[in-house]
Amino acid sequence: MSEREEVLEIFFSESDDLLKLAEESLLALESTPESISDIEQLFRSIHTLKSSAAMVGFMNIS
Repeated sequence: MSEREEVLEIFFSESDDLLKLAEESLLALESTPESISDIEQLFRSIHTLKSSAAMVGFMNIS
C-alpha cells in the first residue's frame, strides 16, 4: 500500500467518525436546539472534516 493510499484510508475512516458525530449532534439539536454543547460538537466535527479534506487535496469538500 502506498503512502497516499494509507493517508486516504485514514481520512475516510476519520471522516466516517466525524460524520457520525455531526449526525448525532444534529439529531440531538432537533429536541434541544438551545444546546450549546451539541452546537459546538457539530461545529468541531464539520470543521475537522473540512480541514482534513484540505490536507488530502479534496478542495471541493474543504
